[in-house]
Amino acid sequence: MGARDCRRPLFTEFRAFDQAPLHGKSVTEVNALEVSKEHSAVTVFDLYRTPAAGRAAIHFERRERTTDGELTVSWSADSTHLDSSF
Repeated sequence: MGARDCRRPLFTEFRAFDQAPLHGKSVTEVNALEVSKEHSAVTVFDLYRTPAAGRAAIHFERRERTTDGELTVSWSADSTHLDSSF
């Protein structure tokens, strides 16, 4: 058996109950983003990811609600040249 690529999370392709595609994200992340988009009371959404068990979470992305009501990415680790690879 070959070595597993440790930078790639082990998530399913689809959410079980509705078969929604996850696009490489966890079910928890997809659910949290959906709820945040649907409820205007959420004005800031910070996404943290843990690259491996026992390691600290990395601030990966921030979304903020704009004046038109959309929740959009206002900051990402990729834009600050941090190593956010998994």
